[in-house]
Amino acid sequence: MLSRCKQIKNEYEQLQALMKGYLLEFDKNNVNRNNIRKIKAEWEAIYDSLDERIDEDQIALRDRLGRKLGLAFVGKFSEDGLARVNNGGGWYPDDKGGLAENKNGWFYIDQNGVPITSRRFQEAKDFSEGLAQVQLGFDYFFIDKTGVQVTNRKFSYAGNFSEGLARVSNGDQRSFVDRSITTVIQGPFEQTQDFSEGVAAVFRHDKWFFIDKAGVEVFNQYFDYARSFSDGVATVTHGGKSFFIDKTGAQIFGTQFDEAFNFSEGAARVRQGTNWFFIDRTGAPLFKKQFVNVDDFSDGVARVYNDGEAFYIDMTGKTITNEHFDEAYSFVEGFAPVKQAGKWFFIDKTGAPLSDERFNDVGQFFNGVASV
Repeated sequence: MLSRCKQIKNEYEQLQALMKGYLLEFDKNNVNRNNIRKIKAEWEAIYDSLDERIDEDQIALRDRLGRKLGLAFVGKFSEDGLARVNNGGGWYPDDKGGLAENKNGWFYIDQNGVPITSRRFQEAKDFSEGLAQVQLGFDYFFIDKTGVQVTNRKFSYAGNFSEGLARVSNGDQRSFVDRSITTVIQGPFEQTQDFSEGVAAVFRHDKWFFIDKAGVEVFNQYFDYARSFSDGVATVTHGGKSFFIDKTGAQIFGTQFDEAFNFSEGAARVRQGTNWFFIDRTGAPLFKKQFVNVDDFSDGVARVYNDGEAFYIDMTGKTITNEHFDEAYSFVEGFAPVKQAGKWFFIDKTGAPLSDERFNDVGQFFNGVASV
């Protein structure tokens, strides 16, 4: 186990170094796209190797605990070593217009399957930065890793912690709290997004803009819509057009689109007219192919649509299977449900069917098991 941990640590450090190299190449005035692609390929190869082993360990552990404890759901273990679970119960409306507690519901366990508290919740979210938001009745609040509520403050909504701050609301008024559940950015705002790379997109008086952790606007630009920053870039919409901005608010790429989404695995999906395609970090098309609709890349594969059929492509635009499908879903745990000739089945990332069996309906894999 020790040698395995050292190997994972070394690969993670290699990944970090390659990421820095990738960004340095990107920031040069004379960008050599071949260098970028080479570094990116090396980075993704190491990431995939590391991520697959972590996911395999996670899936095996979650499956083992779910079977052992008879749990209906076992969530992904967080960095804190805790997972949210459900044993098939919860809170339900009573005949008086309130909520009645069932003895079952949502709670948290450690990696040995031991509950951190005897309390059961109507709703529970993953731990993030040492705290998790839960719901009892109509109130949201935060608990720590021992299951103890952090202060007596309750909210009508509470989000995950991101970069030390969490979105909360009371009624229609939204603000941000720190890990002591003290309000640090009062707002109030009508809508908010999580902090990412030191800033957050917020909405007030019919416009979106960005603030820093002091609640101060970071640049005097306003948008019809704004997405969070990722890798130094954010997608915004103004005047019916979508485009990308940097941390100074300056537009990059020099191109506007009818619709655009944030980058995922080094590619962003964009639309001009009725055609969807992907661009790379320089703003250039990732490949020439265009589609009626597309999804983000995930694990190097994207689901796309043309001529009323769904299929999958890799990062070069190459179709991973010769088969096209009537319906298709994203890959989860290495497999995707697809529908052909009225029947559902599963394929792997080479496009090969998992088995010869066909079903009337299917669900996606979870903990190595899928409903059919």
